Amino acid sequence: MTLHPGLWVVEFTNFGIVLGVVWNMTEKSGWGGSIASVLVGYAVGATLALLATRSAKEELAAAPDVA
Repeated sequence: MTLHPGLWVVEFTNFGIVLGVVWNMTEKSGWGGSIASVLVGYAVGATLALLATRSAKEELAAAPDVA
């Protein structure tokens, strides 16, 4: 369950949105820049989460069936 993409997408996108808001607060951009910074933060967070979960899943091997 720790490799479930939904868990990591939510975690990374929240972090991306926080960074977008902090960037917006330091730059004091207009409403267009404000919306763009949050959307870019969300997109970067989602992309990083999907890349992180995809690479970790490929390394897993199926356990042998011991009967």
